[in-house]
Amino acid sequence: MKKLKSVSIGMLLLAFLFSVNTTAFAQMGHGKGMGHSEKSMCMNIPDLTGDQESQMEKFKIVHMKKMLNYSNQINEKNAHLQTLRATDDVDMNAINSTIDEMSVIKASQQKDKEQHIQDVRNILTDTQKVYFDKNHINRGMG
Repeated sequence: MKKLKSVSIGMLLLAFLFSVNTTAFAQMGHGKGMGHSEKSMCMNIPDLTGDQESQMEKFKIVHMKKMLNYSNQINEKNAHLQTLRATDDVDMNAINSTIDEMSVIKASQQKDKEQHIQDVRNILTDTQKVYFDKNHINRGMG
């Protein structure tokens, strides 16, 4: 009876330790208290006019559509690449061609990200550009 009780207590203690351990490693993602909300790009720029905010919102929507399209294309190429890799008779020319196509898509994506940054910067005053550049560089996002 005493052995059964000690085993039960040991199992409960072990279950408790596992539950505490997994909770300790949980992290909040972007946008959940970490300063990366949807409007964080605008929030830290001083003295934005309503027109500037409106233009930035338009830029953002167009940019998000472009980035989604690039992301979808890259995902399709990754799926195709996985299919090419998993065949019995691997065609390295097809694999290399797919990788080259992915590189072109990623280069276009990066160019569009940089254009988006410049479009936003072009509607800001010199003071606002300093805040935008500081926040944008720290975020590392397009």
